[in-house]
Amino acid sequence: MISFFYLLFACGEGEKTSEDTSTTEETEEVTTEEPSEEPSEESSVCEEDYSFCGSFMMPSDLTGTSRSMAIALYDSLVPAGPPSVTVTEIAVPEVVAGEAYDLEFSPLIATGTYYIFVFLYMEGGGEWAPVSGIDYFGHSEEAIVFDGSPIVFPDINLSLAE
Repeated sequence: MISFFYLLFACGEGEKTSEDTSTTEETEEVTTEEPSEEPSEESSVCEEDYSFCGSFMMPSDLTGTSRSMAIALYDSLVPAGPPSVTVTEIAVPEVVAGEAYDLEFSPLIATGTYYIFVFLYMEGGGEWAPVSGIDYFGHSEEAIVFDGSPIVFPDINLSLAE
């Protein structure tokens, strides 16, 4: 590992020689062989067991700067208290008014029947609960059974918290 970093820094300065060129090619070769974090079209994470995928639809009148997005599971449509399952929290999600925010998450080790909730916290908004008139939220219309099989949930529309 140390020699890999040495190669990266050693190749960055000075006059290039034929030796420098071969080292650069080796470095590029190592870089291209590393696995990609994004799923390829041939093999989607959404087809794997314990995967959780779908889209959150941003309202066309979305305003403000996003600070974080929390995705959680609740066992009822009226969430009271902490979520039954916290799926993930995304720091500074790149959301665009009127467009979908796609989520591909794996593994989600949860069993039971839950509603999906998403909370989009904006600058000046809440942290544990959305602030009316600032933050956004949405939820699935139907409860979904989580049993380890892949979940591709229907689009969830976000709206301004009231």
